[in-house]
Amino acid sequence: MNESPVTAFDSRRWGVGGIASVVVLLALGASLFVYGLEVRSTGLQVLGSVCLVGGVAVFAVKLGEEIRPATAKWDIVGEAGEVVREVGSGRKGVARVRSEQWTCMSEDKLMPGTKIRVVRVEGLVAWVERLDDATTLKAGSGFEP
Repeated sequence: MNESPVTAFDSRRWGVGGIASVVVLLALGASLFVYGLEVRSTGLQVLGSVCLVGGVAVFAVKLGEEIRPATAKWDIVGEAGEVVREVGSGRKGVARVRSEQWTCMSEDKLMPGTKIRVVRVEGLVAWVERLDDATTLKAGSGFEP
C-alpha cells in the first residue's frame, strides 16, 4: 500500500477548522497583548497571553495526534480476515479485516470464527468467501490458510 506520510501541516491532520482556530487564537492573542502594553492594561495583557497559550496548546495537541489513514476499500480485496457475526443466506454480517470491522456479504453461510478472504467491495460492503487451503492470499495479509 502506498501511503504518503502525514506532515505537520497536512490537511488530513488539521482541516479548515483546525487551521482557522490556531490562526485566530494566535492573532487575537498577539493583538490583545500588544494593545494591552500600549494602554498599560494588565487585563488585556493577561487575556492576550491566555489566547497565545491556547493557540500554542491547540497546535501542540494537533501535532501529537496519531494520524492513521483509513483503509481504502480497494486495498482490502484479497486480504484475509475472520467472520465476527454470521453472514450469508441474504444476510449481512460482520468480518474483521486488518483489525477493522467491515459489513460483509457472502454467497455461503459463514459462522463467527470462519477465516475468510475479501473478493470484492461494493460501496462499504465487503464480499467474502471461505478461506481454504487452495485460496491464494494477497501478500502480507497476516493469515496462513
